Formats: sequence, C-alpha cells, structure tokens
Amino acid sequence: MIVSDTPPFVWLLPWKCGSTTVKRRLVELDTKRAPSFRHFNQIIGAHVDKHIPLDQAAQLPDASPKLQRATLVRNPYDRMYSGFMQRKKRLAKNPPEYLSAKEIRAELFVLNQGFLAFLQHLSDLHEAGLPMPAGHPLYRHMLIEGTPAVDYVGFLETFEASFAQICAKLGAKPANEMIANVQFEGALISPHAFTQTTYRYLNKYTPEGLEIVNRLFSEDFERLPYRLLHGKDLPRDQGSPSDPLCPFSLDDPLLPQSGNVLSFDWRSAA
Repeated sequence: MIVSDTPPFVWLLPWKCGSTTVKRRLVELDTKRAPSFRHFNQIIGAHVDKHIPLDQAAQLPDASPKLQRATLVRNPYDRMYSGFMQRKKRLAKNPPEYLSAKEIRAELFVLNQGFLAFLQHLSDLHEAGLPMPAGHPLYRHMLIEGTPAVDYVGFLETFEASFAQICAKLGAKPANEMIANVQFEGALISPHAFTQTTYRYLNKYTPEGLEIVNRLFSEDFERLPYRLLHGKDLPRDQGSPSDPLCPFSLDDPLLPQSGNVLSFDWRSAA
C-alpha cells in the first residue's frame, strides 16, 4: 500500500497487478508509513505486507475514508499464471524468511509439477479454509462488506492509460516512467482501447485450470468486467504465444464507457 500526504491518497497494491511499477513511479509521494515487508500489525491483529487488502487497510489511520483510494486490477487468468511463475522463481532463489525449509520444499514440489498442480493446490487450501500463497481476490481491494469503498480502479491490461488517468484524478505526479517487470513489458504497456487488449497466458491453461480459477475468483468475475471462460474458449494451438480473445466482456455494463478507469461515488452512498 502506498500512502501519500501531498496529494492525500492511498493506493492499494494487489499481488501481480503492477504493484512494483506503481511503487517505483510514485516513490517520491510514498510516505513509506505502510511497510512493504511482511510484518505483524498490532491494530489489525494479523500479518500483512504491501499487498494488504482494503478491508484490513481501512482499519489503519493512514487509510482514512477522507483520503482518495485507488487500485489496479488484472484478469484472473493472466494474474494466476504470472503469480505461478513468480512464486516458483522466488521460492527457488530467494524464499521468504517466514517460511520454514520444510514449507519451501513442499511448495516447490507442487510448483515443479506444473501450473495445473499449483492451481489444484490453491483449490485444496481454499476448500480447507487456509490462506492461499497467491494473493487475495481482487474484490478485497475494492469492497468492504460487499460495497465499493475505493474511488478509482484501473486495469493492468490498459496500464499506461489507466495509470495516467488515475494520477490525474488524484493530482499525483509520477517521478519517472519506470517499468519494473521488463521481462513482461508488453503486459504493462498495452493499447489503450479495451477492444485491442489480449490475454498473455491463456495458452498455458487447460479446461480444468480454467474451472479452478473460475471457482476461486468467482466474485472477481462478478464485480469486474472480465470475460468468464470455459474449456471451449481455449485456443486450439496451445503452443501459440498469444490469443486473440479480449479479456474484457465488452457488453458488460461495468466496463467504462469513456476512459480506462472505474469510478465509484461510494462516500455519498455510505
């Protein structure tokens, strides 16, 4: 989470939604009162990190409802595969200190079996009521008790347009135009029109994998204008580098009709 005093705003950072790039671009505005590392927060009574969800962040004085709130989201299919790659790389090279050696070996065993095994592992954890090592559902960065409680929501698929529009609304001036994940640069600099966006990792999915993501993130699909896919929608050539399908449901009334940002007038509705 980024907390800025001038101008006053809070920027929530969902996992695998451009958070590193956003933090680096807004580094001069970030008070750093919200630590990036995993720590136990006495007010919340739980371990949190820079990806803290809104329902927890709202308990902190720095996330007062008086401050404007913004966030970025990403279609769950690309988000989960990107997370799979990051998790596998991190546990192999720089595992977090809060995991024991046994926990690291156990998760790496699953990750090394492939993406579908990773998704099934997440599903098993979810069914058991255990936390998933794959970030919170996106709606938890937008809603409190089922009601919108952020001002602006942008989309990673139209990152440059969404980021610029949110910054203009907040009155925030980025310090630079840095892109953190240069390996996946295309995912961050997308065409501005929703109709021109595509999935990056759909060719990594099987029908079983799609259904697991659909189940785990069902409320994200309900709350955001992303397309819900099934096995019949998968590209025939699983080896193709990209897919022409648009991640957005273009007839969804939630899709912004102008610009690339969802806006919520949640204070007047409260």
